[in-house]
Amino acid sequence: MLVLKIFLINWIYNFSIFIYEVLVFGEFSWFWKIKWLLWKYYFSNSPYEIVSKFCGRVRPAYDNLIYGETPFVTMKHILEYASACEGLKFCDLGAGRGTTVFFAQCYFGMDAVGFEIIPDYVDLANKIKEKLKIEGVQFLNRDFLESDLSGFDIIYVTPTTWDNENMKNLVDALKTAKSGASVIAVSIELLCDFLKKTGEKKYPFSWDKTEVYFYKKL
Repeated sequence: MLVLKIFLINWIYNFSIFIYEVLVFGEFSWFWKIKWLLWKYYFSNSPYEIVSKFCGRVRPAYDNLIYGETPFVTMKHILEYASACEGLKFCDLGAGRGTTVFFAQCYFGMDAVGFEIIPDYVDLANKIKEKLKIEGVQFLNRDFLESDLSGFDIIYVTPTTWDNENMKNLVDALKTAKSGASVIAVSIELLCDFLKKTGEKKYPFSWDKTEVYFYKKL
């Protein structure tokens, strides 16, 4: 009974976010097309199941991966705070279904890249990209730790459930970011001598309202 109650509360919460998104983005055709294809491709292949299956067949370092998503309305506020605009380059370290990447390009006009370790997410995100003929987005089935982040102006990461080892790896990866780049972290503060904290705000996510921390790379 308790599980059902929690499910209903979460469903109502996320449905209210969707209604808000409709009010804000309903005039844009890309909004409806992306929402429809996400529903279509994941209806019989739950993102929760995708994460579970992946974690069951790889090394334990990925056991703390879970599924969660940043709503479009939240991403709008976050990127506005980070002064996002056309001409800048955005990346999401752990892009999941790719929603933040699509949004950064479709709404702000930025070139956007999603790094994602789970291949099913990348395959379906690329299907949506091809189906809608969205230019300026790229999805890479690659651990961002193996990538150079120096080409990005805004770096977004949601390390909500990461363990100490993965947080240390994240800090090492962010060392490659260029001076002046914006770094945005959800839930967990990044205590690094090369990052200057510029703000802290709480926003709604698919699981609950959560703190978001904003930094500049020194």
